Amino acid sequence: MLPSAYRLSAEKEIDSAFKQGKISFSKLFTIKFKMTNRHEPRFCFIVGNKVSKKSSTRNLLKRRLRAMVWLNIAKIKPSQDIIIITKAGSGVLTKTYQELEQELLWLLKKAGLIISK
Repeated sequence: MLPSAYRLSAEKEIDSAFKQGKISFSKLFTIKFKMTNRHEPRFCFIVGNKVSKKSSTRNLLKRRLRAMVWLNIAKIKPSQDIIIITKAGSGVLTKTYQELEQELLWLLKKAGLIISK
């Protein structure tokens, strides 16, 4: 489970990241991210009704995304507000956990949000 310190939940901050943040795309996800002056990265996950009408399916996908982020939190640059949006019609529900994780990490690296050693 992703601790609350790493969650972006205030509507005002989410709106700010949407309006002022940068954007990056992949086949399955879109991310919007904005630099902040906090010490840890914070995340918001959006899985819309167009991805699945069933809330249980959407919640499962969000739980998987949270787990992926939590397992890779040490690789992600601090001081970022990151919104991860799943794309409808992308086949995201047919992908395995490993395929989703690979795609998400690739997208974060593409956006420059992964710490390079």
